[in-house]
Amino acid sequence: MEGFPSFPKNLVDLVRMADRRAADNSPRWLSLGEASRMLGVDQSTLRQWADRGQVPVFRTPGGHRRFSEVEIRALLAGRASWKATRPAEVVQRGSTGYLAGPEGKWLASRPWFGAFDEPARRTARDRCRGLMGALVGFLAGGRRGRKYAETGRRHGSALGREVARLGLSPAHLTEAFLFFRRMIVESLTRPSVRRALPAEGQVHSLKLVDEFFDQVQMAMMDAYAQARRQ
Repeated sequence: MEGFPSFPKNLVDLVRMADRRAADNSPRWLSLGEASRMLGVDQSTLRQWADRGQVPVFRTPGGHRRFSEVEIRALLAGRASWKATRPAEVVQRGSTGYLAGPEGKWLASRPWFGAFDEPARRTARDRCRGLMGALVGFLAGGRRGRKYAETGRRHGSALGREVARLGLSPAHLTEAFLFFRRMIVESLTRPSVRRALPAEGQVHSLKLVDEFFDQVQMAMMDAYAQARRQ
């Protein structure tokens, strides 16, 4: 009858209708190439994220990676929200306030801090600014993420060689680096930033911060060890 929906005439039609509805409601799975193009990153970068548990992934019986389109779009939304918070300004304001408080006094009280004369402090400040710039670029994502990671490793290596030149111990180097790392993380977790970012954006950004600084620290310690052997 006109104006009324048509009904399945037999069991075969009913099964086909159920299959179509299930297909419409089922999650869409993306291949590694499709998901990396959607995120704007290299396949190798997304593969590393998946292997480290930073991006949910499903493996087919054949061993191929598949990514939920819903999860990938959530990552994109988090990244867009992160960019809207002007990360460079967030880091700069947060680090300035951090050093002006008790943490700055603690830093000045450390025995190794006195080993940095004015030229060495200027060098360290320049390298730390370079690290912050590389971190901001890395957090923005895209295909240039690998370039920013390499820039971060280069600054880390230079810091390691400088600390070795000053005759400081590995423990001093590690303490100084962890202080800098904590300063950046706390500037990114301020209430104003948490309010501006959705939960998935906060988690994703902090995971990227960890990944970036892990690479920097390894490059720094390696350069330090090589410089001390010379």
